[in-house]
Amino acid sequence: MKRVLKFLDEKLELSIAVLLMFLLVILAAWSVLSRFIFNRSLAWSEELIRYVFIFMNYMAASAAVIHDQHARVEIADLVLPPKVLKWLNVVLKITWAVFSLVIGINSITLVQKTFTLHQNSPTLGIEMGYIYLVLPVCFFLMTFRIIQNVYRLIRRPAEIPAVKQ
Repeated sequence: MKRVLKFLDEKLELSIAVLLMFLLVILAAWSVLSRFIFNRSLAWSEELIRYVFIFMNYMAASAAVIHDQHARVEIADLVLPPKVLKWLNVVLKITWAVFSLVIGINSITLVQKTFTLHQNSPTLGIEMGYIYLVLPVCFFLMTFRIIQNVYRLIRRPAEIPAVKQ
């Protein structure tokens, strides 16, 4: 059970992103093959590729949060003392978590409105509310991962690579 929880904690988003990338490659290859070899264009494949690509990006962004791999300006790491840097990182991460939480909450409103309108995707016919569910799910997941990083930063700063010891 511990191994499953550790996997979910460390590799859930990355595994989903990798599977989506694999699906993306398969769908794109099939689309190209059907268009140039079989002379048949699959209208639904381009739309599905677009949705899979978007979902993969949000999952990868959440996976990057787990390992503190998002792009950042590192000049402060070179000039600030470790204790100041630690608390600056805590403040910045809490600000980021609040921003991510606000986006997640506002995206719930978008999803609700989309479900109310019963808008369907053009070629797949999927209700767009299901597509937009990616936003609140991923932003809340990202918020959770940022809070995990803040906890680790405060309790165990050696686990966060951005903090000098």
